[in-house]
Amino acid sequence: MDHSLNSLNNFDFLARSFARMHAEVARSIFWPLLVTWMKNIEPGFAHVMPGIANR
Repeated sequence: MDHSLNSLNNFDFLARSFARMHAEVARSIFWPLLVTWMKNIEPGFAHVMPGIANR
């Protein structure tokens, strides 16, 4: 029983680590693209949302 619990804890640790690494990679790839996209698209919406253009 102790061996099964230890294996389950190891699996849980690995699953959480993988999820955390996946989230970090997704954020590090996505954020620069989002910033670039917003810089390029924002002026096009200046006439619709005037408060955003002056930030």
